[in-house]
Amino acid sequence: RITDAWQRPVNYIGGLEVFLRFELSPDGSLIDVQVTRSSGNTAFNRSTIRAIKATAPFVEISGFSYEVFEEKFKTMTIKFRPED
Repeated sequence: RITDAWQRPVNYIGGLEVFLRFELSPDGSLIDVQVTRSSGNTAFNRSTIRAIKATAPFVEISGFSYEVFEEKFKTMTIKFRPED
């Protein structure tokens, strides 16, 4: 869903990846998102953050028990590379 929401920045030539940490609430709402390892391209990083915000809430999370949510989904780090 994040890739589907992502909009290619002007002059994007491909091959970039960014690592993002985001925090969710138990209902899947986005609390925070931060770049943890930059792609080196500010426009790409920002476009990825916008895609995550547009994708929220992550309603799939609400189906897990509180314990599973706390362990696996409360804070996640993902690598975003649109070509993958």
